[in-house]
Amino acid sequence: MEFEKQLYRIHERILSGLVLRKIFKAGSYLFPILTILGLFLILLLQFREQYIGFLDQEKQEQFNNQTIYIFNITNAELQEKNESFLSMKFTINKSFLYMKNEFQQKYNFSVETHFIDVNFYMKGFNSILCLATNLETMFIIDFIDFFQENDIQLLNQHTNETWSWNVEQLKKSNVVAYDQRIYATVLTFIKCISGIFLQSILASIYMKMSIICTPILIIYVVSCMYICQNEDIQVQALIGAFPWVGQYLDILNRNNKFKQELLNSFIQMLILFYLLYFFQFSGYSGSIQLFAKSYPRGLSENFFSSFLLNEFVNIIFLRTRSSLYFVPKYIGLTYIIFIYYFETTTYGYYNLAFQICICLQFSIISYFLLYFEIAALDWSTMSPYTPSFDRPRVFYSPIFNMNWINDIPSLWTMFYPLCGRRFFQIQNLALVDNNLILLNNLLQQQDIDNVPAQVPILLVQDHLPQQQQINQPEIQIQDVQINQQFVINVDNILGNDQPLQQNQLL
Repeated sequence: MEFEKQLYRIHERILSGLVLRKIFKAGSYLFPILTILGLFLILLLQFREQYIGFLDQEKQEQFNNQTIYIFNITNAELQEKNESFLSMKFTINKSFLYMKNEFQQKYNFSVETHFIDVNFYMKGFNSILCLATNLETMFIIDFIDFFQENDIQLLNQHTNETWSWNVEQLKKSNVVAYDQRIYATVLTFIKCISGIFLQSILASIYMKMSIICTPILIIYVVSCMYICQNEDIQVQALIGAFPWVGQYLDILNRNNKFKQELLNSFIQMLILFYLLYFFQFSGYSGSIQLFAKSYPRGLSENFFSSFLLNEFVNIIFLRTRSSLYFVPKYIGLTYIIFIYYFETTTYGYYNLAFQICICLQFSIISYFLLYFEIAALDWSTMSPYTPSFDRPRVFYSPIFNMNWINDIPSLWTMFYPLCGRRFFQIQNLALVDNNLILLNNLLQQQDIDNVPAQVPILLVQDHLPQQQQINQPEIQIQDVQINQQFVINVDNILGNDQPLQQNQLL
């Protein structure tokens, strides 16, 4: 609970800035325009004219596995200087791909060089399309569509980046049987959803651990500052700001115990999750492995990093009902569309598609932050649907432990679904609504219900003076009237039509 309150303070301070509001307002217009423009460009790229002159068709030339082929995209000026805009090496035999030029010349390996005029890709309408992608991607797509009879091994001689496809991958997109297409589509969707789910869970744990362990880093910084002054850490200040760490430090401090072990344990836990996420950059194993084929360099790292960014935004900024309900679904849908495009193409305009995915996500986030989260700062605090310091988010967990007020909930709670107010009764939300009167009455009633025996209470009442026994029913009637009046006031705030029915769902 205190952890969420600290996050709400950060949320409120950031979104209260006037400059940031203008940025989100501009983003709500700019990012949708970029998304539509990107979709239009990728659609045009799919129907552009492709280059097919890789071999001389008149001589009926064919690729063989004993030859190394070099394709240079250049013009007349660069060709005289033996330079090119792009130089791609192609071999059917993978062992030839990494062979050095000195070794090729020494043992007289067959090497064929083909020149492609750069004007085909950078002239006329193609010059506009080339701005949306690059020569490398356009050449690879044209070459894969041209040759699918054997394995393909490609190497960019300028960057040493490699690509590889086998015959099964090349012919996978040529499936024509109806039942096979249905099976492949269903399998692809399962793979996309499973991979995105696992990655989102990992990013969520990683980000939560980073935020939880932030006080430890602050403690180390403060310790370094106080070493020169020979002063101890102000534990009481940490208890108020970070109770999930400060309460344990206070216990150790009051018992004159060492605090270093506690600090080290938090740091070691953080390092563990860092390593777990680091190894995830290599993708997943098994049938749900993402990025299990050739793709542009850096795409997987950018994809996984975007999960961290979205998780950070969700933890800090999403607090209203609409944002919590819609934003995760829309963000997840953008990831599914991107991964489905990645899985159903042998090679495509992946960098452009990912940029469209990110722009669409920024559009969604900018819209909901502008029209819900920033607007909620000016909503009436009397409304139970307004996020506040005592009610950091308006979605709640149906289960709650009082120990969570000053501590961090267990990790399994991240899988437990949240519910809106309509799933609870008014007394269930007395704590988050800061309704101290109702909360006190509930706690007192719970204490009375937990009394093991009622006989001593009756005996005490028998020894009371007669006048007090007569006045007790009147006092009880007054208490009932006060409670009813309190319920009426609360229901008037919530807008209930039947205030006397305390069990009515909100």
